[in-house]
Amino acid sequence: MGHIISDATQQLVAIATEADVAELDVCFGGLRIAVRRTPQPASAPAPAVCEVVHVTAPMVGTFRRMASDGAHVLPGQPLGHIHALGLSVEIPAPVSGRLRQFLVADGEPVEYGQTLCAIHLDHSQTGGAKP
Repeated sequence: MGHIISDATQQLVAIATEADVAELDVCFGGLRIAVRRTPQPASAPAPAVCEVVHVTAPMVGTFRRMASDGAHVLPGQPLGHIHALGLSVEIPAPVSGRLRQFLVADGEPVEYGQTLCAIHLDHSQTGGAKP
């Protein structure tokens, strides 16, 4: 009897799935089989495309600005320098965009990985279309 019930249940599940039925109750001879589909979670929305790029310090030292808040920058354009132990490392813009703001004051000491500034991406390079 258990094998018959198992086969019947499998067939009912297949029918409910093919017919896109949310709930199916079948009674025969004192036996009741109920098949219910659990609602599938709604698809998560696509992750938002990052519109801002954060530029971080590649080393410890004193940061000196070479650009201004609000300036349009191009890839490779110097944003500033970090000075340490007589060494000066240029910090280039990694992308084209508008320099939203510096998060570090000119002459302020910075730590490795500290965010120096934020650049709002310029989509005009892709014909104005946002990715």
